Amino acid sequence: MRIRSVKPSFWADAKIADLAEPTRLFYVGLWMVADDAGWFRWDVREVARDLYGYESPRRREARSGRMLDELVVAGRVILHPCGHAEVPHLPEHQ
Repeated sequence: MRIRSVKPSFWADAKIADLAEPTRLFYVGLWMVADDAGWFRWDVREVARDLYGYESPRRREARSGRMLDELVVAGRVILHPCGHAEVPHLPEHQ
């Protein structure tokens, strides 16, 4: 995982404001998982374990899958057919 910064503009982003608070936190967590170009391997078990290791596997995997879907609909994460996902514009903000 990487160290990232949250810029003040994050809190004023209208698309982010429409998301539930847990999804916003999950989104920031994905920044930590992603490489410097914004890419990460989308493996729900792996990502859920990295971000929510204190929860039961079934619960954390279900929650992570739902939150990823919300972020995809909001245009904040792009799923690629190769099994990877991308946080677009992450390099511009880090």
